Amino acid sequence: MKFFLKYFWTLATMSIFIPSCSNNNSIINQRNSVDYKVAKDIPKYKNSYPFYYQISNHRINQLKLDNLELGYDSLQIRIWYNYSRSDIGKVIIFKNLKGNWLGEIYNLKLGEFNFTMKKDSVLSFTHYEVTPKSNWDSLMVRLMNLDIMTLPDLRSIPDFNESLADGEVYSFEIATTKNYRFYSYFSPFRLQAKYPQADKALEILKIIDLEFKIDGLQP
Repeated sequence: MKFFLKYFWTLATMSIFIPSCSNNNSIINQRNSVDYKVAKDIPKYKNSYPFYYQISNHRINQLKLDNLELGYDSLQIRIWYNYSRSDIGKVIIFKNLKGNWLGEIYNLKLGEFNFTMKKDSVLSFTHYEVTPKSNWDSLMVRLMNLDIMTLPDLRSIPDFNESLADGEVYSFEIATTKNYRFYSYFSPFRLQAKYPQADKALEILKIIDLEFKIDGLQP
């Protein structure tokens, strides 16, 4: 336990994120938010935010989840599971609030997608708390070793040149007191052999599947 806390706080206090905004507003309100300016790393595709970033924001409001762009004390990791041509989705959340870990899973039933508004509706959901099969320290060290905090967005990988057709999309949100990141990986099964970053993302998802028995890689 002492090893992990030392490991975690070293990571959490380092400037490990690459900020993409330099004029963020100070945080005023939001449960579990912190009173700092938050450096944000959100990719842009052709001068607009990613499709699944916009979808996630709409679902966050419907599910009344924390707005991680306001920061989080101490660490929160959120992974969105998006399945092509399916009316189901999933989000798994790991929170460390002042030394205490909490895991949550939301299984979503989704309504018809509105392409004009770039959003869908959460018709219903189930929510339950989870704990890893091993333990939180072991799980988080494995995820940190796979660079869950610093993996780049798929499309920002140097020399990335792939056609991204329909498939599964896994979007990651990472928040600490001073940093927020959003990045996504499309069909990492297809890309893992060519891109080591996609292989790491897939390994992260496999570990989470095994630790929580959620079959998140299968819609």
